[in-house]
Amino acid sequence: MKIELHDAMAQRITDLFGLIYRNLMRDENDTVSINKDSQSALLSVLQRNGSTKMSDIGKILKVTKPNITFLVDKMEKQGLITREKNDGDRRITNICLTDNGKNTIEERKASLHDKIAGKLDLLTEKDLEELGQALETSFEILGKLYDATLSHDGEE
Repeated sequence: MKIELHDAMAQRITDLFGLIYRNLMRDENDTVSINKDSQSALLSVLQRNGSTKMSDIGKILKVTKPNITFLVDKMEKQGLITREKNDGDRRITNICLTDNGKNTIEERKASLHDKIAGKLDLLTEKDLEELGQALETSFEILGKLYDATLSHDGEE
């Protein structure tokens, strides 16, 4: 039971960090360096959404077109992703995960998950309960920020 609780809470913390990073910490004009965080963010988008247009990836990650192109170029050379022409519109390029990319993101997520879950052993049952409630509240509130951001981005 304790391991399941830690696994679930570790996943919630990982998800929360993603929300905080995407919605509170990153500035739209931040440059994207080729590091594991940037790569993991792009790989996670593709894992969640499947084949995705470059422009949509840029919007989701709040990254400019030149920066997303730079990141995609580097990751394609590493064999993590591929570019594919869109069947409906040959002018559109979709970005897809390779098997290597799928394995890489799974390994990175598992490593982060295990690190967080292991640290939860330091907390008391009361601490774990309070943290669980705080995470749920945080998700509810940050979800509103994310929804508001999506609504605002869709406005002309």
